[in-house]
Amino acid sequence: ETMGYGINGKKVVHCLEGLTRVDAATVVQKNLQQLPVPPNNGGRPGVDVDINNLIHILGRTSVNPVAAVANHLKNWSQNGLVVTPVCDGETRPVAKQATKQHRASRQKNKIKALLAHQELQDVSKKLKGYHLNAVEQDKLIKMRTSLERKVKTAETQAATVVPKYLPELLWKALVGISAHNCNPAGGSVAKPKIAEIQADKLMIGRYKSGLAQCWDRLGR
Repeated sequence: ETMGYGINGKKVVHCLEGLTRVDAATVVQKNLQQLPVPPNNGGRPGVDVDINNLIHILGRTSVNPVAAVANHLKNWSQNGLVVTPVCDGETRPVAKQATKQHRASRQKNKIKALLAHQELQDVSKKLKGYHLNAVEQDKLIKMRTSLERKVKTAETQAATVVPKYLPELLWKALVGISAHNCNPAGGSVAKPKIAEIQADKLMIGRYKSGLAQCWDRLGR
């Protein structure tokens, strides 16, 4: 795992990589212990998560991105963390680079899916219409399986769009899997918070005030 610093990466002098979730939780717990005044959250270490970034990451390989995010957050909370999802506000800068990148990525994946689908059709025709020996047939079958995966992945990535009512849908999904309840390790997932514009600004403010001891998009 990586505990990154998002857009502030160039401003820091160190970065922790290769951490397990338990390691990450330990770091966050130590950050909590170093606070002069503990936050009013039951003494549990808190982590804020940029949901608009996370849903694009998990959505690449998931049919239901919101459910994937909910399960991902619950898994992190089982390390004793109080995880707070933070969503971008409805009003976002028109020129926000991330939005342009996401649109470009979706378009690129549409093209990938189309090309892979065409190649898949060619392979399928060869399997049906050609007299092949066992080696050739086995090779084409493996190629077909690989192309089927490529098509599915590219189509999923091309369709990954942040839902209009993301905070509400995410909260419903979290409640549905009881992620909001305190687990045996003392962790839980809080109700999503909505930033005025971008999640980063709200998370930085919460970090500086001690309400969260870490903020990022949480790696796998």
